[in-house]
Amino acid sequence: MRKFLTKVLTLSLCTTIVFGCVACGGGKESASDSGTSTQKVKIVVPDLITGKKGLNAWELQRQEEFKKAYPNIEVEYKSNPTTDPAKNIQAMITNLSNQEMAYTLLKANSNTYARTVYQSKLTCDVSKYMTAEQIAEYDSSVLSGYYDGNALVGLPFRQEFPLLGFNRKHLQSEYVKTQLGIDPAAADANEQVEAKIDAIETWDDFLEIAKKLSGTYAVSGKNVTVSGYGGYLTDYYIGLGVWNVANGYNTVTQHESGKMDIDMTNTQTVETLEFLQKLKNEGALTHNTNLGYTDFFNQIFQNKIASFIYYPTWATSWFEPNGIFASDVKVINIPYGPSIAALKEKAKTDSTVKVPSTNVNFSLSYVLNSRATEEQKQAAITYVMFMHGEEAVHDKIEFAKENMVSMLTVPPYPFDDTYLSDTLFANVPSDWKKSLTASIKDYYVFNQNSDAFIQYIATAVPGIVNGKDGSGTYNTRESLLNRLTSLNGTIYSQFLNGYNSNFD
Repeated sequence: MRKFLTKVLTLSLCTTIVFGCVACGGGKESASDSGTSTQKVKIVVPDLITGKKGLNAWELQRQEEFKKAYPNIEVEYKSNPTTDPAKNIQAMITNLSNQEMAYTLLKANSNTYARTVYQSKLTCDVSKYMTAEQIAEYDSSVLSGYYDGNALVGLPFRQEFPLLGFNRKHLQSEYVKTQLGIDPAAADANEQVEAKIDAIETWDDFLEIAKKLSGTYAVSGKNVTVSGYGGYLTDYYIGLGVWNVANGYNTVTQHESGKMDIDMTNTQTVETLEFLQKLKNEGALTHNTNLGYTDFFNQIFQNKIASFIYYPTWATSWFEPNGIFASDVKVINIPYGPSIAALKEKAKTDSTVKVPSTNVNFSLSYVLNSRATEEQKQAAITYVMFMHGEEAVHDKIEFAKENMVSMLTVPPYPFDDTYLSDTLFANVPSDWKKSLTASIKDYYVFNQNSDAFIQYIATAVPGIVNGKDGSGTYNTRESLLNRLTSLNGTIYSQFLNGYNSNFD
């Protein structure tokens, strides 16, 4: 990876000049053209700021700088249509289809979401409004997930790396310490618990801990019935998908031709579903697996769930307002499954064996409304590059370091190891730094064709994990395979056959 820029830039008009120079050439209208034009243009963008503290202070300051640098561009900030990822796609479609309320830019929760709205012709190719130099700033592996054919369907502004989080309020309870064989009265009892969490490597390791985190016991002075692990199984990106990658496989394969295949019956996926079943059957996952987004997170905030898939950016956006602070969450990288364990064992004696990454990379992006005017589209890209371009992000990171603010978001640019440890993660807790650094060094980029079949899979998962749904009982590998074969066929007939025909 090339080294991330290390020079410090001030929040001034000189930054704008730098962006203007970067944008020159290539034969395209540059990102600076909208700023130097005398023509007034208005754009509508999502308001992603929740408060005035920490890095939000930098964002607000940057917005003011944009006003000064581009007086001809009026920016209207509107609240996001929804904060619920499960409703995000429909909210985006509704907004983009309604000219009166439409945003110029909208936030897509993943490259899958970005592809979905692009394939509906609601958004357009952002590369048409960028120079080659601007595109080259991005980490190519992150950007790769945003291409649909030759079209760049979204522009990422941050990376997300899901980790496995543990609520320290549970880890520090007398009940859990006793369950883990630790004397609650020991002076180093908390450190002993943390060491046991750090020692988790495999799914079996985690299962044993999750079972001991389950039960009815006092958390923060109140008795609560606790699920050791919280499985939000109706969301692919928090449920099956994350654990499947941790076992060395993604159900979806995209070929160079553009076509996509899905295989729900492969060994890795079967093992993943059996593991989720085991969490349920052995008492580590005791809550309703069909919980919706809001209800699931309320269970966490009410201390009813001890461990969960955790995105670090949730710390300040959702968890802190509900009484769970960053210091309350212990994090580790997601444990690996049996297929990865087998490969690791082979690799000890065979250097040709390659062990795939078990860390998942998601990213959030801006998508560009296809119904906006050409002037609005160009102005919107000017805005994104000013607020989230490589130079701006560097300044933001320096602000975080100087003001002792935790930088929980990872920008979509390459970093060297020194920058990772000394600057980007300078003020995050040590366990967070360790896990995030491991993730950013080695990760798998999700690359799904659309939201529809991903959500279809996720809808079926709770019934499979519970061992029974409307289609039958799945308590044996044979019955599970039969169900997955049926699911595979439905996905092809309803979603993929039509999509793949576009590449014939």
